[in-house]
Amino acid sequence: MIFKNLQIYRLRSDYHLSKADLTAWLEQGQFTRCPPDRPASCGWTPPREHGDLVHAVNGHWLLAFATEQRLLPAETINRTVRELADRAAADPALAHYCRCVGGKPVMLLRPAIAPSALMAAWLTKGEGGPGFTIDRDCELRAADEKQAVRYTNQPLTDAAIADEIRAHLATGQMPARLSLTWNDRISFTLTDSLEIRRLFFIYLSEEMSGFTGSTVEEKLDFDFSLMAHELAQFLPALVKALGGEGV
Repeated sequence: MIFKNLQIYRLRSDYHLSKADLTAWLEQGQFTRCPPDRPASCGWTPPREHGDLVHAVNGHWLLAFATEQRLLPAETINRTVRELADRAAADPALAHYCRCVGGKPVMLLRPAIAPSALMAAWLTKGEGGPGFTIDRDCELRAADEKQAVRYTNQPLTDAAIADEIRAHLATGQMPARLSLTWNDRISFTLTDSLEIRRLFFIYLSEEMSGFTGSTVEEKLDFDFSLMAHELAQFLPALVKALGGEGV
């Protein structure tokens, strides 16, 4: 069980909840199979079969959110889409979490430096910040988003391509995504909305080969512990590169 994509959120500083309290809250929104009279169902489910809704490993908590949708006639789908069109396009798991615990204790992380500005600065310089290296994929977009320039598997820091990218930046185009590597341990793609995509833990495959357990549950704990340890170092480094958290 390894994450492939991340969206970073921040808990309010005054928000404190024990594992037992959070489990009790989440039980109010536990997943049940989709009934015949509903088009979809969602809710919390134990990360480990027959386990707790909040699974703790070495101080890190893991939650699992499940969804189920019925196959519906086209007319029903179109009507449902129209009904949902005016609703906020929020993360369904986050929205469900807030409904369960009451209020909105979780918010998107707001860095002091916009991700697009940081990526533009690194591309202009031709190198990443401390601990970060520029990889081989990039997308630049005009302000009106009608034009885009994409580089795929290209040496972005080579002189000719770097000069070409700088020329695009000079016209006002800004990075929408950029592939990076952190400390030769994690490769990922950073987007202008602070999504982390195509997350790959470079050394974990080797470390995970050392697993000596015998059950699926033990393997999940082993993988999650290694991944959480890496992310606990990587995410603060990324936030620091982004100038810390904004006010």
